[in-house]
Amino acid sequence: STPTNRFVYTLAGGGAASAAVLGYALSAQGTRGATPLKLGLAGVVVGTFLATASLALLSLVNQAFDAVRFWTAGSLKGRDLGALLAVMPYLVLGLAAALVLGAQFTALSFGSETARSLGQDQGRWRIAAALIVVLLAGGSVAIAGPLGFIGLIVPHMARLVVGGSYSRIVPVALLGGAALALAADTAPRAIWNNDIPVGITMAVL
Repeated sequence: STPTNRFVYTLAGGGAASAAVLGYALSAQGTRGATPLKLGLAGVVVGTFLATASLALLSLVNQAFDAVRFWTAGSLKGRDLGALLAVMPYLVLGLAAALVLGAQFTALSFGSETARSLGQDQGRWRIAAALIVVLLAGGSVAIAGPLGFIGLIVPHMARLVVGGSYSRIVPVALLGGAALALAADTAPRAIWNNDIPVGITMAVL
C-alpha cells in the first residue's frame, strides 16, 4: 500500500542519510579534512561494510533474500506509479534545490581558495550539497536499486557537453541519466529478448 511504501522509502532515506554522515565523518579525520580522495575512500569503506552487513541480515531471512538480491542488481521491473509517488516529494525537493543553488555549487567546485575569495561559506554549502545528494540518490536507489554507474558516467558527459556550470549540468544530467537507464533496461529485451537487470547492463556499458 502507499502508506507502507512511504514508510519503507522514508527508512531508506534515513539509511542513506546515515551512511552519508558516517562517510563524511570518516573522511574528515586528519589535518586536511574531507578531501575528494578521502571522501571517495570513505564511501567505499562504508558501502562495503553496509553491503556485507545487509548480506549477513538477509542470510537470516531466507524468504527475503531472492527479492533483495534482485534489487541490489538494480532493476526497473515491477516498479509502479505507487513506488514513484512515495519518493516523489524527496526527489522534487532535491532537484529543485540543486537547480536553484547551481551557482553556489559551481563556485564550490572551483576549489577552496577561489570559493573563499568569492565570500562563500564552504562548510554550509558542502552540507547543503550532501543533503541534496541524500535526497536524490537515496530516493532513486530506494526505487531502482544501486545504479551507481549512472552517477559515474552521466554527469561527466554532461560537463563535456555543456561546460562546468551546475545550473546547466543538473538538468542535462537529469535527462541523460533517465535516458541511459531506460536504454539499459530496454536493450536486452530488444536485442536478446531477455530481461536483464539494469545494473548488470550498466556495468557492461
